[in-house]
Amino acid sequence: MSRARRDANGAPDLSADQVGLPPPTFARPLPDEPEAITAAFIADYKEWNDFAFASCPPGAGCGPALESYDRLIEKYCRPGKQHLLPAFGSHSFHSPETSEVVAVRGRGNRKTVTVRETRSDCCQQTDEFDFVRHDGRWWLDEMYFIDEDDGNRRLEGL
Repeated sequence: MSRARRDANGAPDLSADQVGLPPPTFARPLPDEPEAITAAFIADYKEWNDFAFASCPPGAGCGPALESYDRLIEKYCRPGKQHLLPAFGSHSFHSPETSEVVAVRGRGNRKTVTVRETRSDCCQQTDEFDFVRHDGRWWLDEMYFIDEDDGNRRLEGL
């Protein structure tokens, strides 16, 4: 009889093989401009969310999903980016099917891409993706949502 691996909290730690869904490869090419990078990030994030939701059932460890999120951050953000613990669910917070770029602003080595996310199941949300140009390319620096009540930016976090 084999024993299931356990995470730090004693819950079963399921590998990608056990859930039947391979981790995302994030193989799509990285575009040159912030607007297109935002669209690519949203597509990769959706792919990651679906993998994370499938590979982290309640009571199970989420090691493969967390490792995959680290790879997502490494693709889009500058080396050494400290990120928050990711959130995921049955409906991705970001999806190419429900996202629309509504504005791009900034100049020099800083730009902000504003995206409206319209979900039929609940709501509409506006997000802003901040970029910085460094070492000849644009890097995703941070992500914010716009509070509907006061119009201020709130850290959504990467």
